[in-house]
Amino acid sequence: MSKVAQIRGTDCLSICYMNYCGYFKTETQCKFCNIVPTKMDKKEDVVNYKFTEQLGQTAARAFKDVAKHAVFTGGRLPNGKETEQCIKTINAVKECIGGNKVPGCAIVSAPTSDSEIYDFHDSGISLLAFDLEIWDPMLFKEICPGKSKTVGRDRWIYALEKAAEIHGEGKIVAGFVTGLEPKESFLEGAEYLAGKGVVPINFVWSPGPGSAYEGERPPSAQWYVDLTSKLVNIWEDYGLGSFNSSAPVWCHKCTDNTLYNDEVRRRSSK
Repeated sequence: MSKVAQIRGTDCLSICYMNYCGYFKTETQCKFCNIVPTKMDKKEDVVNYKFTEQLGQTAARAFKDVAKHAVFTGGRLPNGKETEQCIKTINAVKECIGGNKVPGCAIVSAPTSDSEIYDFHDSGISLLAFDLEIWDPMLFKEICPGKSKTVGRDRWIYALEKAAEIHGEGKIVAGFVTGLEPKESFLEGAEYLAGKGVVPINFVWSPGPGSAYEGERPPSAQWYVDLTSKLVNIWEDYGLGSFNSSAPVWCHKCTDNTLYNDEVRRRSSK
């Protein structure tokens, strides 16, 4: 079971239902991504193709023993198949742990149809994340060529806004790999999305082995500290300050390459 899904942090079940992204086939993958090279490096440690029954059974055991919430993610599949695969996995977990809701977050490509957004809502997943990665239009096109061609920035932003309308404010997340665009650009996007009820979050860019940006140098630690402080200011300005406590899937015990939890906890301790 440890090769099917893993515990992240203390009590988050991390389910990568598909260690593959179709953008690598067309060489249009996000330039910071190394999911396919990592798949080859870790072929002895993980099961690359998982049956939904395996994922459901693993989740049942994990929720019985330690897990309190889960993260669902995988790579890009065309023609709505990514949505289909993710929802099948959510349903398998839901069936095995019981109930009509799944405490956790599905991290997927922005759906290209409104019906897919409704399907995710109906699946019972607590949170949805459509990671835009980059706000600046030209840099988005350059760094995320596959996302730019198949979904497009405008549709991605529309899907985030529509999902917030359907799923509820504060329950839709837009992840960004920060450090690849100017700080001001990210903060502009964060403020716009927060105003639409979408929670922008910042991941610290790590130039992973096998990615197009392997060997590059990210910004300084102070750059990230300053950006994170300004991001949390935006959360507070738009009433998203309770995001950390209302969505435990992103709790400080389970998230990894982020700093916002540290900033939220620092402020709350004063």
